[in-house]
Amino acid sequence: MVGKDAAAKLRSVPLSNDTIRRRIEDMSADIKSQLLERLRGSKFAVQLDESTDVSGSAQLIALVRYPWEGRIQEDVLFCQELTGRATGAEIFNVIDMFMETGNVSWENCIAICTDGAAAMTGRNSGVVAQCQGAQSNDDSYPLHAAQAGSGVKIVES
Repeated sequence: MVGKDAAAKLRSVPLSNDTIRRRIEDMSADIKSQLLERLRGSKFAVQLDESTDVSGSAQLIALVRYPWEGRIQEDVLFCQELTGRATGAEIFNVIDMFMETGNVSWENCIAICTDGAAAMTGRNSGVVAQCQGAQSNDDSYPLHAAQAGSGVKIVES
């Protein structure tokens, strides 16, 4: 299908496991860097879900929605194993650490959507309450909480 010159060029591309792994890691880091840069410069909403995988480990997935180039963009923010119990405090700590290491301000988070589980929505120690507490007292963009399900329920903060 390709000529001998093209085939020779293809054979010269290193394809060892280490090379491929390194390239995948480089692309992943670049995508993460671009996403974090976008979130630093815009308001965004987070959707959280905690689930248990086939090995019995709790996994937290966070999706993020934000305006980009005139439309709403949706990306996977992260998927991370919860090492302890899936309490509101532990879930919040995972999210907060991600925000802190990515230098993303809680002030830009204007909404959180969860499945309504107690760990997510508890009045004092739930994830939503702790995210609201992580914001300053500036009420120009109050954090809204929505519960996914048969209908979306917006809870004013």
